Amino acid sequence: MRAWLYQMSASEWPPERYREEVWEGQPTRWPAGRIAGDDDPAEGDMFFAWYAKTRCDDPGLYGWGVVVRGMNEFGELHWMPVFPSDYLKMHPLFDEELDGLVAGIRGPVAQGTMWAIHTPQVRELRARVRGHV
Repeated sequence: MRAWLYQMSASEWPPERYREEVWEGQPTRWPAGRIAGDDDPAEGDMFFAWYAKTRCDDPGLYGWGVVVRGMNEFGELHWMPVFPSDYLKMHPLFDEELDGLVAGIRGPVAQGTMWAIHTPQVRELRARVRGHV
């Protein structure tokens, strides 16, 4: 199982805009930016949308979904938000333990856009979402 953490910049794309533009069941297209992983995201991969604490008053996990189309020629990724993304964007999942898990995913360089997530970390993220809902 492959999964990706996508870190959003609150200064470039505020959570209010995310809440307005991203809806469950509606595909969305985002720039991939810097990808930390052995490969590019591909169709069927899991996707976790994250706002870090930096310059964000309401950080956390805002949604998740499935990559529906790999990278296009413009460096964009197409993904489909799935349940409970509409709930998460109104009630982001965040605490210090989750922030630590995400820091472990990003590794020593927290600046970037996307990071591959290892299977144990995916299991933990999924469990946290289930518990939150």
